[in-house]
Amino acid sequence: GHERLVEDLEARRLDGLLLLSPQVDRDEAAELRAYGLPLVVFGGQGDGNWSVAIDWEPLLMQAGAELARLGCRHVGLLAPPAQGAVLEEAFRQACADGVRIDDWSYETWANVILGASTPENCAHRLAEQMIAEQASNPLPEALISLGDTATRGAITALLQAGLQPGRDIRIMTAENKGSPVLEPYAADITRIAIDPRECMQAALGMLETLMDGGTPEVNPVRVRAGLWGMIGDR
Repeated sequence: GHERLVEDLEARRLDGLLLLSPQVDRDEAAELRAYGLPLVVFGGQGDGNWSVAIDWEPLLMQAGAELARLGCRHVGLLAPPAQGAVLEEAFRQACADGVRIDDWSYETWANVILGASTPENCAHRLAEQMIAEQASNPLPEALISLGDTATRGAITALLQAGLQPGRDIRIMTAENKGSPVLEPYAADITRIAIDPRECMQAALGMLETLMDGGTPEVNPVRVRAGLWGMIGDR
C-alpha cells in the first residue's frame, strides 16, 4: 500500500520507480521525483518525466475506417482528447462527411463528474449522464475506447438503462491480449487486441538505463499498439 511505499522510499530501500496510470488530478510523478530516485512514467507524455506511452494511432485509424464503412457518423471517444484529431483523420481518409466526435475522456471528465475516481467509474457515470440527457442530446452511434475497464464501465451503464451494446450502440475497444475484463460482453462488441508487453519492456529498459546512470536516447518513447485484427464484427 501507499504507507509501505513511503516507508520504503524514506528508508532508501528502492533503486528505481515505475509509475503506472498516473492520476489526472494529482502530480504523483512530482511527489515521487522528490525522493531522488530514477523514475519512469508508464502512460506519460513527457512533461518533464522520463516516460513511455502507447502510440494509439494504428488502432484509431483502423477503428475509424471500420465505423465509416458501417455508416457511423457520431462517435463517443473514451481516450485522451488529443486522440480525437487522429480519429477525425481516419474518417476523412474514408471520405466520411458530417462526423461528430464527442469527448468522453477521463482526462476531461474526472474532475467534473462526482465519484469519477477511476476511468471505469468515470465512464459509468458519464454514460449514465448522457443516457439521462439523450432526449436533448442524442447518444453516439458508437463508442471507441482505449481502456478495457473504461469500456466495462460504459457497458454497465448502458445495460442498466436497457440499452444493448451492438444493437443500440456499437462499441469498439482496445483490449489487453488475454484479459478477461470484457469477456462477458464479447458477443456484442468489437475488440481490438493489443499486447502491452512491448510497452512495459520499453519502460523497464528505460528505467534500467537510468538506474545504471545513463541517459535514454528518446523521451517519451512511443510504442505502436500492436494489432491482431478485430475480434467480432458488432
